[in-house]
Amino acid sequence: MRKIIIVVFILVFSVGFVSKNTVNTEETKKTKGSIAVYLEESGNKTSNSDVALKLIKAGETADGKYVLTGELKTCGIDLNELETADKMQKAAESIFREASTKKISGIIKHTDSSGYVKFENLENGIYLLAADDINKYDNISPALIAVPVFDEESSETNGMKYDIVVYPKHWPVTAAKTGDVYNQKGMLPQSRLCAICGISNKESY
Repeated sequence: MRKIIIVVFILVFSVGFVSKNTVNTEETKKTKGSIAVYLEESGNKTSNSDVALKLIKAGETADGKYVLTGELKTCGIDLNELETADKMQKAAESIFREASTKKISGIIKHTDSSGYVKFENLENGIYLLAADDINKYDNISPALIAVPVFDEESSETNGMKYDIVVYPKHWPVTAAKTGDVYNQKGMLPQSRLCAICGISNKESY
């Protein structure tokens, strides 16, 4: 149970809750991180392999705060004020639309036969994870992920966790045709925190 509590905490509260002293240390800045993504098996038994996922660096630290990068600055979103899961999800959707409109490139990788892919050697910052091509899988909700995040029980540098694990929220492509209100909104029948922040409520990985 502890594993899922940690991951939920990481994704919901990582933006805006990393201390100024922590994000600015030189040791922290030099340490690279990673984001491992697991696409869960679809309820419709669609394939989770060969799904193209895009990772875009959306934010970086400046004077102890997070700021949007490059062309994304026009979003007008303050990454330090995302104090609820709802605000975080809306911010991810807005940043995703802005990135799509401006055709901002990112790192694109494909999942393996088990629906797994890992982005490595990542600089500190806030990353937008979104689908580039769902192939035969479900729709995938965009999500914001911080690297690193604070975990007081972490054995990594200064209590910071650099290797993040994500289970993206997904819903059937045919949802709009079935009239399923939850799926039309990208909401799965699971806890509000897990659903909004874009991860699964699995207890073990």
